[in-house]
Order: sequence, then structure tokens, then C-alpha cells
Amino acid sequence: MKKKSKIYEQVRIKEQHHKGRFLADVRQKVAVRNAVPGDVVDARIVSRRKKCRQAVIEETYELSPIRTDAFCEHFGICGGCRWQNIDYNKQIQLKRDEICSIFESVISSDKVQAIIPCAKIKHYRNKLNFSFSHARWLTEEELDEDLNCKNGVGFHVAGRYDKVVDIEECYLQPEPSNGIRLLVRAYAREKGWSFYNIHKNEGFIRSLVVRNTSGGEFMVILVIAEEQHEKIFPLLESISSTFPKVTSVFYAVNLTGNDSLDGVDIVHFSGKDYITERLNSLKFAIGPRSFFQTNTDQCLLLYQKILELASFSGNETVYDLYTGVGSIALFIAQHVGKVIGVDYVEDAIEDAKKNAALNNIDNAEFVAGNVQEMLGEKFLAKYGQPEVVIVDPAREGMRKKTCRELLKIAPEKIIYVSCNPKTQLEDIELLTEKYVIGYIQPLDMFPHTHHIENIVVLVKAK
Repeated sequence: MKKKSKIYEQVRIKEQHHKGRFLADVRQKVAVRNAVPGDVVDARIVSRRKKCRQAVIEETYELSPIRTDAFCEHFGICGGCRWQNIDYNKQIQLKRDEICSIFESVISSDKVQAIIPCAKIKHYRNKLNFSFSHARWLTEEELDEDLNCKNGVGFHVAGRYDKVVDIEECYLQPEPSNGIRLLVRAYAREKGWSFYNIHKNEGFIRSLVVRNTSGGEFMVILVIAEEQHEKIFPLLESISSTFPKVTSVFYAVNLTGNDSLDGVDIVHFSGKDYITERLNSLKFAIGPRSFFQTNTDQCLLLYQKILELASFSGNETVYDLYTGVGSIALFIAQHVGKVIGVDYVEDAIEDAKKNAALNNIDNAEFVAGNVQEMLGEKFLAKYGQPEVVIVDPAREGMRKKTCRELLKIAPEKIIYVSCNPKTQLEDIELLTEKYVIGYIQPLDMFPHTHHIENIVVLVKAK
């Protein structure tokens, strides 16, 4: 006999959130899907994970005053935009509260600056990756229907790597992003192409990457999972002819068991082999593998804030660690003596060098290598003692060895940028051996999500 799901009756939702969800005010940790702080609901358990049980709303008794209507028809099923039903001004307050909570052991909350909000809360992304699935997620209504077509293209269902929501309209990227996706879906269905089966690693059409710039250029990368690339040529030509904004078209054959295109050949099909983004007077050539912040408007505000907080005199030597394509390094180059960018991704370093040449910047040098292995006496002897070090690592933060090397180098100021404040704090706690926190500035990069960018300025203790 199947065990009945436990229901917590008339519980109030608290403001502490767990990966974008909020917790019911009960003894156990219970994250309630699509709930908003202040709601009073019956919460039915659907998953009994050890760290945090997952629940859905069974019945609602009281709606939170910060609730708002979600504008996307896929809200609540799609894994993105989980906070779309929360007023945006409250979203950014919740994010600042989260920063205060994370850093409360090292600094008082009044030292955390007001969050820099997004002026644009729809169509703010410049890159999306859509997945194809042979067995898309079916709504409750569709479960009762005899469907001829169960394939779809869109985003993964929250918590399900193997299920995709078939997206009709997405509000994350400007047009013609939706038009491109819908054209590809219609063409693939008309031709009877098999959509990808992630369990068996088989199927013909696998994913679609759409990139764009603030100037209106679009890049399309179509990924297939079989060595029949000539089949897609008419489709790629149709994309170019239908959407004049598409100036760059690529395709790739990915035979691996994961969606990463690392090590997979990306073939240029038509148009330019890059799109061009601008940040103030700087130009950045973005190729199919180039990393660039996915919210261009907020990226500019982030870099302007870094420049402001650095307070350069004009003669400094600066290290930009985890430099990526060198966008921060190139943005600050005209304000310093020289800047050295380091990253382990060789393709990114090559992009950084190209972008330096594109902008006639000759005081920025870029080096490929593992940051924690590169830093040391030889590196210091070759490139000089930095007055300022900027770090912008991946979500896992810096390694302990990197922190130790930074303590040895001991620049006057470290500006730490992170998309994961928890690992950021772990690193900072190691660095407080010689540094004090001078400033914390959160910035909202992704509206309607719990994600947040955070800048911490560390000043060498006197």
C-alpha cells in the first residue's frame, strides 16, 4: 500500500529561501514550490530529501502582500524565473537580506550597500541554450490526452535533468529569439527528425544556442547528435533568410553524453564568425565559445562599480585573476599602468588577446594557466608587484592555495567579484588574516531568480 504524503496544514511561509524556494515555518526544513514569504498554505510533501524536504501547495488560505502575477505561462513548471510571482522591489530586498545573512559573521548589515537593481527585468539575457527532448514534460491536462507529438524544445523542469518544458514564449531574451526556436521546432517536426533522448544518448537534434548583442546582432548554434550534418543545411539557410538580425550561424555534432561543447568542433556555416558587443567605447568580438556576462546592461554597471571602488591613480599594476575573455582587464586598462589577466581556459585567453588588439590596448597582457599554480615568486618577478588584485572565480570560488598565494603577494586592495556569496565568504575568511572588508556591493544580474552578483572590497589591515 502506497504511503500517503504528509501535509503540513496552514503553515506560514518564511523569508529564508533555499535555492530560490522558501521554507515553511515548521520544525523540519520544508521548501515549498511557488510559495512566497507571507503565504499561508497547506504544504504537501512530494520529496523526502535529507537536507530539505520538497513540498507543493495543496491549498492556499492567505496570499502574501508581496505576491504578484507571473507573466509567463510556463511559470511554476520551467526551472527558470522562480521568483516571477514576487514583486521585483521585494526580490532585490530579499537578495540584499541574503547577503547580510551570509556575511553577518564578519560585518554588520549596515555595511552592505543597497543592491544595484536591473532597469530591464524582461528580455535582459544575451545568451540562451534550449534543449530538445523526445519526451517533453506533459501538463496534467495533456496527460489525459492521446498525443501524437511528445517532443519539445525549451528549458528543463525544476529538479529534472531529463524533462524539458516545451516553451511557446520566453521573456528572457529579445526577439527574434522566440521566432528562431519556434522555426527550428516546426522544421524538425515537419521533417520527422528524432529529438534527443538523454537516457539513451540518441536522437538527431539536440540543442540550440542563441546569442545576441545590445546592437541587435544574433548568433545561432545548432547542435545535433548524429553525423548527418548535411541534413541541417536547409534549416540553417532558412534561419538566415527569415531573420536578418542573425549575422552568424554555426553547427556542431555532439556525440558525448553531456551537453557541454568543450572538445566538440563548432563549425562556422554562414555570416561572420563572431558578433560584436560594446561596453562604452570598447568592442568585444564574441565567438561561439566566448564567455561574456549574460546580462550586458548589468555587466556595464558591474565594471563601472569595480572601477569606482578601485580608485586607481593611473600607475598601478593590476592582476585580473580568472579573467575569462579579459573584459574586466580591458575595461580598466586605460585607468592603470598595466594589467595582467590570468585564466586556465586557453580559448578565452586567445579571445582576450584578440579583443586587446581590436581596441588598440597595449598595456594588458594575458596568460593561460591554472591560477593557483601560476601565482608565486616567478610570476611576481616577471609581472611585478600588484597594488590591486581583482578576482572573479567560478561558483566554487578560489582554492585555498590561491588564497595563501594572495596573502603572500599582499596587494593593497583585493576586489572580489562572485556569483556565489557563500563560497566568496569562505575565501574571504581565509584572507582576513591580513585584510579587512571595506565595502560590500550586491548587484542584481538575474531578475526573477535567487542568483546575485556580489562585490567585496578587501583592504590590507594597517
